[in-house]
Amino acid sequence: MDLALVGLVLPHVENHSIEALRRAAAAAGYCSSIVPFSGWADLDSAVRRIVRERPRVCGLSIQTTEVALAALSLVRMLRLRGYEGRVVCGGHFSTLNAESILESRAGVDAVVRFSGEEALVGLLGEPSDDALAALPGLVFRARSGALQHGAAPRATLFSRGPGPLPVHLGLGAADLVVSRGCEHRCAYCCVAGASSLLAQTGALRYERRALDAIADEIADLFHARRARVFNFMDDNVLPSAPSEAAAFARSLQAGLAARGVGRIAFSMQLRADAVDEESAAALSDLGLVRAYVGVDGYSAAQLRRFGRKADPDAGARAMRLLAEHGVLAICNALLIGPTVRFSDLGAELEGLARISHGPVHLLPIDVRAGSRYFELASRRGLIEGSFVHRHYRFEDARTARVGRAVAAMPTRLEERSVPIGLYDLAYNLGIARRLVDGAAVAER
Repeated sequence: MDLALVGLVLPHVENHSIEALRRAAAAAGYCSSIVPFSGWADLDSAVRRIVRERPRVCGLSIQTTEVALAALSLVRMLRLRGYEGRVVCGGHFSTLNAESILESRAGVDAVVRFSGEEALVGLLGEPSDDALAALPGLVFRARSGALQHGAAPRATLFSRGPGPLPVHLGLGAADLVVSRGCEHRCAYCCVAGASSLLAQTGALRYERRALDAIADEIADLFHARRARVFNFMDDNVLPSAPSEAAAFARSLQAGLAARGVGRIAFSMQLRADAVDEESAAALSDLGLVRAYVGVDGYSAAQLRRFGRKADPDAGARAMRLLAEHGVLAICNALLIGPTVRFSDLGAELEGLARISHGPVHLLPIDVRAGSRYFELASRRGLIEGSFVHRHYRFEDARTARVGRAVAAMPTRLEERSVPIGLYDLAYNLGIARRLVDGAAVAER
């Protein structure tokens, strides 16, 4: 076996990153396997399989802080059980924490920042240190023991390959990725941090495929593979200004009509301040049935803390307008963080009280490496722990007490929380209402 690709594999969900790497290896003549790994629950089974298959290279996807400790524990267990192949990590977390990963005692040989196809294929060729230094985005430990950076990283837009699509409610469903990076600079967001890191190489902070290319992909999936449900996985696929978001939706709708695409349903994430009457109507006409609305803060003080310039009323307005146009939506609130003052919480709660057209996903601020908020909290001495498990303290002891109370409500904060359960329900209801003839779907 040449390559084992280790990462998140979920039923009826496309993992575009792993699939792109698998296709690149296959095109270069290498055989690979995909090893499901979502965290601690999969640790033993993943280690046993990798040890049994003995791939020359093990590629490990580390996308989030939550899975980082489990992922590096997997590498350590592999080494303790005698695995001698090359271990390379990629993914969002790896990109922002490359040096820390390599300096740990887990046993990782290399990290690829941003797009990994070219570097992974190069690693499969068992290159010398000089050849490693020419691979884009690679950070590795040379034979001398020193950390070394390869060529400048590359970030490519996703290109879909062949293969069966997931099925949802009996309908073909496709996950779309049509952009890369982010044009915004929200202080808490590690995507903004990664975009800034990429911009240092001279690349664009944000790139979106042309509308014609998006329409072509959807049309091909509709006609050739019978897809009827489409999920934009991008953090921000829409332009920021509501008028531009409306123009984007209308132009895409016209492009799909010209390509003979019939009735379809969409789901996407969008910013609250991208929604007004015009853009809500255009998105609904296009087929938007479910939306995750990024509000984050509900007062001017909280929005400033996050580096956002939105109107504090944008969240309530967006939820109302989307509901009026038949879009089922959920919005988020980042209520608790290390620098949040107790005196600011009252204004946040008043803003939350104005949300009456959908559930609120209540979240603490995740202070992630690579974000400006992480740098701020670090300068104030509020960050403790290591890169695989960071803990923050609160400047205001009263906010800390509120944080403990909020964290004690698991139905609001756990991964399978009530709001996310309602979000999944909205997905099913929206698809049925738009695509299933005779479906009796009524709001109560």
